[in-house]
Amino acid sequence: MSELRSILDSAKKDDPESALREKQATARTAFEQARTAYTIYQNRLFAALENMQQMIDIKRLIEIIRRLEEDETKNIDELEKLRIEMQKKVLGLDEPKKDK
Repeated sequence: MSELRSILDSAKKDDPESALREKQATARTAFEQARTAYTIYQNRLFAALENMQQMIDIKRLIEIIRRLEEDETKNIDELEKLRIEMQKKVLGLDEPKKDK
């Protein structure tokens, strides 16, 4: 960009027509280079932002999976407690023993 600016600033009103055309051609070349560099930078920036968004999405998914796993573990623990309780009731293990 600075090259383009210096080329544009170097043009004077009293320069010969051929010098102005040469500066104009040089300025166009510098402008195209600047545009290409900008496009490359913009594409790299958007790719980085997309990668960051994907990482955020992955972190969200991991958090959802962790919560699901915690809930599943709680449910398994509750079911195990219920199974033990039902087993004791069916087998009569939770009734107090009667002395004869």
